[in-house]
Parts: sequence; structure tokens; C-alpha cells
Amino acid sequence: TTRHIEAADWSAMRSLARERVQVCDRRVHGAVETVRAAFPQAEGEEARGRAIKLAYIGVLHEHRQPE
Repeated sequence: TTRHIEAADWSAMRSLARERVQVCDRRVHGAVETVRAAFPQAEGEEARGRAIKLAYIGVLHEHRQPE
């Protein structure tokens, strides 16, 4: 945050960055589990996996916070 930057509190900045990455990792893990639950037959099938990816790209494109 701004106050950490102004105070040159780099340790706090690293911690905040680490937390943001962990939040993103959890969201990705959740999304993967959702896709696996919705398409259990696609596990290990590359062609079908690509089709699923294309379908979800369209959904993410319209999402307001795709990060």
C-alpha cells in the first residue's frame, strides 16, 4: 500500500505481494476443481481440454476481474 511504500517498509510489501499471489493460487485451484467437476470425462484428454479452455476464455473475457 501507499503507506508501506512511503515508509519504505519493503518487508510488509513483500508480505502483501505474497498474500496476493496466494489468493490468486487459491482461485486458480478452485477454478480447476470446478472444471474437473463439470467435465470429469475430460481428464487426460488433450483435445477436449483445449475445447474447455476455449469455452472458459470466453467467460473470462466478460468477467470484470479475471485476475
